[in-house]
Amino acid sequence: MTFRPLVRSAGLSALLALSVTAFTQDLRVGSPAPEIKVATWVKGKPVKAFEKGKTYVVEFWATWCGPCRESIPHLTELAKKYNKVTFIGVDSFEHPADNLAEVKKFVNDMGSKMDYNVAVDGSAAFMANAWMAAAKQNGIPTAFIVDKDSHIAWIGHPMEMEETLGAVVAGKFDQGKAAEEFKQKRDAEDKQAEMGKKLQPYLQSFQKAIQGGDTKAGLASLDDAIKAVPESERMLGPTKYEYMARLGDANTVEYGKHLVEAYGKSDPMLLNNVAWWLVDDEVNFKNPDLDFAIKTAEQAVALTKGEDPTVLDTLGCCYFKAGKIDKAIEAQEKAVKLVEKDATAEEALKDELRSRLSKYKKAKNGG
Repeated sequence: MTFRPLVRSAGLSALLALSVTAFTQDLRVGSPAPEIKVATWVKGKPVKAFEKGKTYVVEFWATWCGPCRESIPHLTELAKKYNKVTFIGVDSFEHPADNLAEVKKFVNDMGSKMDYNVAVDGSAAFMANAWMAAAKQNGIPTAFIVDKDSHIAWIGHPMEMEETLGAVVAGKFDQGKAAEEFKQKRDAEDKQAEMGKKLQPYLQSFQKAIQGGDTKAGLASLDDAIKAVPESERMLGPTKYEYMARLGDANTVEYGKHLVEAYGKSDPMLLNNVAWWLVDDEVNFKNPDLDFAIKTAEQAVALTKGEDPTVLDTLGCCYFKAGKIDKAIEAQEKAVKLVEKDATAEEALKDELRSRLSKYKKAKNGG
């Protein structure tokens, strides 16, 4: 069991190898909007060019994309609410690219839920390159707001754009501030991508070793990666720590304390994992520092305001391992109550947490 972060959107890294090097424009917030060039319009009124004084939303989607299907009705609601804004849904990254029949069927099936202009990018992939690749966007759905001066005002997930769209329409949008924020975000992403290139051979070696069952060699690859790229420790350190625990490395606890001190003060996911790998029955780490595990888990609970059942579950397990059965039961009852109220939680997780609560209660009763 580990802390379970929410996943927002589907990745398209492989598909976005669409001639990125061939299209050299660096599209950012504040940049002039690229042209609209599509293969076919399948619904609504074709938009041949952006008109000054008008606001547009250009959104990228595909028929196979689950998150796109979820966001389409929301886009329709926004199109009705902001009826002076022109909404354009551009189907890109289809398999195959010119699968027009499938796109038309999808749009027809959506009916009034997809009530705005819809176009197909097609095999030329102009929109994928001039917009998505140029803006270094690697997931769909992605939306672009084009302001009244035909510049890009915003880039992001369509479910998160309403506040910005309202500000743009009302003439209250701070373009300069938005451009600077986007620049900072882009610079951080570029730095992350550069780090990824440096780490790639080490991570491939790690993956090969773990898949081959050689945990020690995998751990050595992570060590080499962190030595080669020290700034990667925040990302790779928790995985290194996990495999140290699995190997029973005598330095595991000290390394866990280093991670907490260096990176964990505001990171509940890291804190939760550091505590968990010391008490997980599957890992069965010998001679854990249970006081440290409890303190770390308590920090994670505090940061999540006691509202994450998996973090409470970790704390309960730490208490139980330390012989503090009443506290273990108290934490686990809270965890079970929260997870049972969560309609999105998987039944396997609910059963896992209930099972541990039953185990703790049985232990208290001498079972």
